[in-house]
Amino acid sequence: MTEWDEMKAYVGFDDEVDGARLRRFAPHAEGRLPWAVDRFYDAILQFEGARSVLEDDAQVERLKVTLKQWCRELLAGPWDMAYCERRRRIGHVHVRVGLPYRYMFTAMN
Repeated sequence: MTEWDEMKAYVGFDDEVDGARLRRFAPHAEGRLPWAVDRFYDAILQFEGARSVLEDDAQVERLKVTLKQWCRELLAGPWDMAYCERRRRIGHVHVRVGLPYRYMFTAMN
């Protein structure tokens, strides 16, 4: 069992069953993604610690596009090693830019 497979097993994620549910939900979520992403960045911009790693408004707009894609991939799969590696790289970027861990811990709430 790979580390990624173990992680999915740990949280009880089944590619077939849960993946089918996520794929069925995706069309319902698509229309709300702009609202959700705007709300996500509105929250970030309220807190200096989170806002401090952002360069300017143009970067925020680029990151909004990236977050929409992140959400689409979350809902569409596949949830394979390539998916895992993309998520891992995102996490490494957050560490590299010095984002305090509390924002990563709470961001998707």
